[in-house]
Amino acid sequence: MNMKLIPILFVCILFGVGLYLLPGRIIGTNFDGVPGDFGDARLNNFFLEHGYQYFTGKTSSYWSAPFMYPDKRTLTYSDNLLGTLPLYMFLRVLSFDRETSFQLWFLLICALNFISAFFCFKKLKFNLYLSAIGAYIFAFSMPFIGQIGHAQLIAQFCIPWIFYYLIRFFYTWDAKHLGFSFLVLVWLFYCGMYLGFLTALLVSIVFILNVILKFSTFKSKLSQKSFIRQFILSIILPVLILIPLIIPYLQRATSSGYKDYKDVIPFLLTFRNFLMPTGEPWIWKKLIVFNQDVPFSWEKQLWCGGLLFGFFFYYLFKRFIGKWHSKGISFILISSLIVSIFIFVNWGLGYSFFKFIRHFPGYSSMKPIGRIIIPQIFLMIWVMLYILRTLMIKYYKYKWIYVVLACFVVLDHGITAKSILHHSKSLSQQRINEVINKIRVHSDSSKHQIKAIAYIPNSNDNPVEIQIEGALAAQQLSIPSVNGYSSTCHSDFGPFGKNTIV
Repeated sequence: MNMKLIPILFVCILFGVGLYLLPGRIIGTNFDGVPGDFGDARLNNFFLEHGYQYFTGKTSSYWSAPFMYPDKRTLTYSDNLLGTLPLYMFLRVLSFDRETSFQLWFLLICALNFISAFFCFKKLKFNLYLSAIGAYIFAFSMPFIGQIGHAQLIAQFCIPWIFYYLIRFFYTWDAKHLGFSFLVLVWLFYCGMYLGFLTALLVSIVFILNVILKFSTFKSKLSQKSFIRQFILSIILPVLILIPLIIPYLQRATSSGYKDYKDVIPFLLTFRNFLMPTGEPWIWKKLIVFNQDVPFSWEKQLWCGGLLFGFFFYYLFKRFIGKWHSKGISFILISSLIVSIFIFVNWGLGYSFFKFIRHFPGYSSMKPIGRIIIPQIFLMIWVMLYILRTLMIKYYKYKWIYVVLACFVVLDHGITAKSILHHSKSLSQQRINEVINKIRVHSDSSKHQIKAIAYIPNSNDNPVEIQIEGALAAQQLSIPSVNGYSSTCHSDFGPFGKNTIV
């Protein structure tokens, strides 16, 4: 075999292993598995389908999605997934049905996450082996697997380039790189608001630390009119693109009110949470003991794997004993990680620095703040690859070390198939079709055109699942529904689902 092909083969194999272990095991050979449960996953499928119907002229309003009727601007109760909607629409145009398009959408985004991180690491001058290892952790890590039930958090392919261009700006002082960083950040907002706000916070920390460490250079640049013009443009243009997305959500927040800080307190982090693994790990089973007796534990399982955890403290140890003194990229990234962790930690009696962050627009609507681990993971991988590259300078002849690292990475983030959250497509379709048949029976005997439906069965089933099934059934029939659900709408709509379904 041509020796030049070995690194490429290494990348392809690792990529294939990741696709098999995550989307492959979820979807299954019979293509029946869908990521997430019967709740949020299908709700996000509803949003994607609504976007497809709107842009193909099958429904007249985008923001007023036809659920929770007769409420208006209902899409602002949750994420809209606009940033990845074109991919879903492409699959629908190819004649795949709603649920199958959602499965393929998930599969392709998992692939995009790996590919994006891989090329970003290559751009950062890491070799093929290290780039593939870093991309695998980014795309298939345990924290990512833990968010499978939230489709609005799956599209993470923007994150690597946001930080790449941000750091690039502080090395070249070319404002166009800052503009690229903010434009990709805006794209991430369109992919998912939650992920956008959390990443924006981490971007702000990295930006501020860079300015502090390079203040004299930054100050001198601000004396140049050409730099100021480009700097302002790099901020204004992304903001203008973001405004059409943000305004409807601000209007919703103004009319519905903001969350109280006391609602956030149960979601604040402790250092214990960073030892809590997702699912049933292959090699970290003993850590499951940390998951016990933790409120909302599923939102706080932030164990990032032994490799990242080990290299994080290896770096801190080297700094502590005085072996490393540089205040370059690794120092900035690690410092940003520490600051971002401290912001979300409960320091006692519900006190946290996040209480002050909530005063900024958008952050007052957040509760599961443990999702900050998603952008944090990329910074941790970046630091790890720098350390590994330094170590491999001495051992570059021993390519088998990369194979050992790759095998450990796969085991490090491996969990049992049964512990990955997913549901059956065929069962979901069967339940939705049962609702559709009931609607059709009623409509056949009705003398009047049905303006909307309210599916309220006498059932002990999960109210959220029933609400979403009613909304999906009505969507398939192109009829507005009173049914619907969103975790942010309890004060306005939640009582309908909780009090009327028995």
